Amino acid sequence: KPNIATQTPVVQFFWQCFRTLSQEQKKRLLTFVTGSDRVPISGVSGLKMIIQSGGNNEANLPSAHTCFNTLILPQYKTYEKLREKLLLTLEYAEGFGLY
Repeated sequence: KPNIATQTPVVQFFWQCFRTLSQEQKKRLLTFVTGSDRVPISGVSGLKMIIQSGGNNEANLPSAHTCFNTLILPQYKTYEKLREKLLLTLEYAEGFGLY
């Protein structure tokens, strides 16, 4: 699936939501997208995250391909819907359970 253009509403909603997350929620997002709760040794600038379309079904939750640092977002039509689904995902995401 193609990357979503950075100016599409869902990507704008994502970054708007990201700025409101607590440090713990940002850490969970990092784990959800990359499989690790730590930034690369080169820093955040060394982290390349891809956002792909997850289709038009707003009932779906975001998903990720950790091997490729890819976040898959359904095309939520509102900020509120994206925030609701993203926070639900971050709350219940388990990753690989390797702790």
